[in-house]
Amino acid sequence: MVANIIFNLILIGPLAHTGLALTTSISISLVAWSMFLGLRRKIGSLGAVSYLKCGLKAGAASVVMGFVTYFVCHGLYGLLGVSKFYNLVSLLSAAGIGALVYRGLCYLLGVDEARMVVGAARKRLKG
Repeated sequence: MVANIIFNLILIGPLAHTGLALTTSISISLVAWSMFLGLRRKIGSLGAVSYLKCGLKAGAASVVMGFVTYFVCHGLYGLLGVSKFYNLVSLLSAAGIGALVYRGLCYLLGVDEARMVVGAARKRLKG
């Protein structure tokens, strides 16, 4: 709470409402980190290395998904032209393709949760 107020006072002037959002994100990150450290002190190891690996893999997949989504959306926008319907088609197509790219990359990068989802889907389809 104190960190949020201090960051607000520092950043809200030069960045306006963007500074308010940024300071809130920074203070929430600090609170989450301090809670993580406190929990680790109380119960011991939490497997932080595996969380970090998973986060890095998901982050890499997110970056690639972002680029793919951006180029698909703008590519379709250039092909289809300008209208509300075509903009909607471009946006929904880009979002769907981006989601598929993200899921596929998470699976290929070995994110355990993505492999669990695929395994559960296969199990359900088999009967």
